[in-house]
Amino acid sequence: MAKEVCETNFSSGIFSAKGRDQAVGQHGRNRSRSITVEWSLPAPDRSWQGRKTSTPQAQICYKSKATSYAMKLGKADATTFGGQCGLFLLMFFLAGTSAAQNCGGTERWGPKDGTDQEAANIDLTNITPATVADLLAIHQPQLPSDNTTRIVPDETHVYRVQARLVKWGHELDDDYHLVLTDDTLKYTDDTAHPPIPPTGHSFIGEVPDPSCFSGSDGSFGSQTPFGDGITSARQTMDQRFPNADQSGKWNDGAGAPVEITGIGFFDRPHGQVGRAPNNIEIHPILSIRFLDQPNPTTSRAVSPTPQPLPTAGQWQYQMISAADATSLLNQANTQGTQGWELAGVVVDTNRSDKYVGFLKRKKQ
Repeated sequence: MAKEVCETNFSSGIFSAKGRDQAVGQHGRNRSRSITVEWSLPAPDRSWQGRKTSTPQAQICYKSKATSYAMKLGKADATTFGGQCGLFLLMFFLAGTSAAQNCGGTERWGPKDGTDQEAANIDLTNITPATVADLLAIHQPQLPSDNTTRIVPDETHVYRVQARLVKWGHELDDDYHLVLTDDTLKYTDDTAHPPIPPTGHSFIGEVPDPSCFSGSDGSFGSQTPFGDGITSARQTMDQRFPNADQSGKWNDGAGAPVEITGIGFFDRPHGQVGRAPNNIEIHPILSIRFLDQPNPTTSRAVSPTPQPLPTAGQWQYQMISAADATSLLNQANTQGTQGWELAGVVVDTNRSDKYVGFLKRKKQ
């Protein structure tokens, strides 16, 4: 199974392909970094049949309108399908690395996003209230050696915790990494000089990117029972921080009081800022509520019909699926009239509606 990443500006016909190269991350170790290349294509109302383009090239499925474009990364010969799809070769390299890779990560990625087999057995209505101290007192289990096994029962609990958001950052695996503490605001920082070891006052919360469930190698699938909650939590963060730095630098949370709900998860220690002594995290966060807001906007429920949010400059997300590519594009075209853009496509052979599309639009 391979994930096909694309991003389209439907109004202008400008395409950008997401790739990855190697960089030193904020935790001081070599990690993969998102990079983007953009190029423009001719007007969408022209015939593309049999046409080959010069390098870099793209595999494009479309009809007669710009809203029908869907770019795929990969190798193909130039040909056509029913006069509606033209295949073009995409081969380009960035910093010596091929750009045709996916977003997300690999390390324990299944239980992180809920694409593992045990995730469906978690009762999301059975929520355990806990303090920061309660979380940090939980016994740390032995971690599995693979990236798909969830620890049962240790990683099947849903916790609701009130804490302080000290800071957060957009990580290289596209998660939002939240440093959460008790009222002391003290947190672990192995990257500081001198290093600050686990304080017994902090833990990490993570909000994944809803378009990256299948991981950087595309092997983890797209089905997760946590999808609605993750999308809602991501939107809440974007609404709270409309001008946030998305490059990987830290954003100041100002110690804001929050209530978060999510799944207990145990990570491997690798110098994470804010990590708990027992390496427990809330990962993924399914709901986040800022307690200093008189009218909370967070909701676990996501309406089937996309509703615009009031803050411009950030994104909303939506997922669509279909049994074949043409039906998926028809759905994308319909949503395109409401301002939605096709941000990514996954082919998941484990489900009947195997073509899964991820849509996004700016909040209005």
